[in-house]
Amino acid sequence: MQDIVKLQKYARENNLKIVIYLKKSRYRIQISNFIHALDPEGKVTEWSRAFGSQTPSDVLQSHGISRVEIRYSDGSTKNLSPKDLKSLVKALP
Repeated sequence: MQDIVKLQKYARENNLKIVIYLKKSRYRIQISNFIHALDPEGKVTEWSRAFGSQTPSDVLQSHGISRVEIRYSDGSTKNLSPKDLKSLVKALP
């Protein structure tokens, strides 16, 4: 859970969105000021509809990460591998 909190703090401080695509789900996780579930079209949906009662950490562990997309406030994006995301989390205070 600490990794999610670190990512949320990083996203909030840098005014960006981190979208995590999952291996075993058509839904995604978006981390910004809040943590949201996104449907396959990228629209915010109810967390319980997407992941039931699982916490964000449980979702990441059980579904696995296929890729990560960082969306900056200027509209640009950057794609990261799961390995790059782990490196980013380790580098955060």
